[in-house]
Amino acid sequence: MFWRVLLCLLVTCTAAGCGDGDQVGAGPSTTLPEPTTTIPSTTTTVANTTTTLDVTTTSAVDLCPTPAIVANLSYDHDISQDPPGSHLVAHVSGSVVLIVGSQGVETSAPGALTATLTGVMGDECVMEGSGSVGVTITGSCDGGVLTMQVTEVYYQEGSLTVTCKDGSSTTDIPSSTTVHDLTMELKDGDTVEQPFMGAMGSGTYRWTLTLP
Repeated sequence: MFWRVLLCLLVTCTAAGCGDGDQVGAGPSTTLPEPTTTIPSTTTTVANTTTTLDVTTTSAVDLCPTPAIVANLSYDHDISQDPPGSHLVAHVSGSVVLIVGSQGVETSAPGALTATLTGVMGDECVMEGSGSVGVTITGSCDGGVLTMQVTEVYYQEGSLTVTCKDGSSTTDIPSSTTVHDLTMELKDGDTVEQPFMGAMGSGTYRWTLTLP
């Protein structure tokens, strides 16, 4: 972890029908023809109507885009360390481009971030430094949840200058690698924080996802 490397450096440098009727009569029998009434039979046909509703079923994998989309992962890391006789603050900023889809997650190219260092050593010395941080991300998208492994290579190029009353000296910062297991929701603005875990230090690692 690059913080440990820096520490060593500082210590050294500081998701119907009809019925029949009845007949009634008297006197001579007269036979009258029985009227016949024909009631036409009417058939009513009711059309059988079938209504079909369009129902869209969303499965977990549908929450991951096909084709893939381009997203950005922004960095805002703030770490403080207090090795003996010194106080050092490191800030990592910038963003990397991610390709996100049902096939997985990956960086479009190794991202390059900027790290700055400021601090004091003893009562008379000031420390200032900067360097690049390379980022490579791989992972999966399942049910709208991104599961990623984030590899950060600190100080591929970087230096630290210590200035005291009697002069200054510049030292190259040794490169080191930190790996994070990161889980995020595939939604714009999702932010994840992780605490810094290291000797003689405190702070926060922070990532924010931005979607198109």
